[in-house]
Amino acid sequence: MTPVDRKASPGDTGPTTNPTPNEVPYPERDRDHHRWLDATQQEAWRSLVALLFRMPGALDTHCLGSVGLTHFASAILCTLSTAPEQSMRQIDITTALDASPSRVSHTMVVLEGRGLTVRRPHRNRGSVVTLTSRGAALLEQAAPAYSRVARSLVLDGLSEAQTTEVAELFGALATRPQLRPTNPGERRRTVATHGPLL
Repeated sequence: MTPVDRKASPGDTGPTTNPTPNEVPYPERDRDHHRWLDATQQEAWRSLVALLFRMPGALDTHCLGSVGLTHFASAILCTLSTAPEQSMRQIDITTALDASPSRVSHTMVVLEGRGLTVRRPHRNRGSVVTLTSRGAALLEQAAPAYSRVARSLVLDGLSEAQTTEVAELFGALATRPQLRPTNPGERRRTVATHGPLL
């Protein structure tokens, strides 16, 4: 029911209207907590979200077709290839890729089964993962395919100027503290508070 204006009686110091909270414009009520997106920002945000949803499946399709691995498994090999002595603690791989420990462990079983990585205990806690010569050879073999994937999915549709803009844009986004990798402890606390991440 919408409140009706009434005339003030003598000595009445109250308001002439009695609006309910829902009648106060939302941005006005929460001015300090909400900054609405303008049309351009909405378009940019929706395009980015759409890209984030589509890209993993497209990458998996291309990577499975070229090297028989998911993009995530390929990312683990690439991460190891740039590490000192091509070795990393498994927990550091988890942090670098912002993945759950269970996902990394499951993928390690696949990689080890194909002889692409080996694991050894690390000071009685966790393990160290090393890229094998077979894994390095697969990465070298896959390099042309990865270039084709990058061009097919993104780069061939952009001009040189747009490519530079994309590099600057995502470089800036990647350094935002809000997008830092989630360490396993933070992930466990999130799951404990909100339940499993679906």
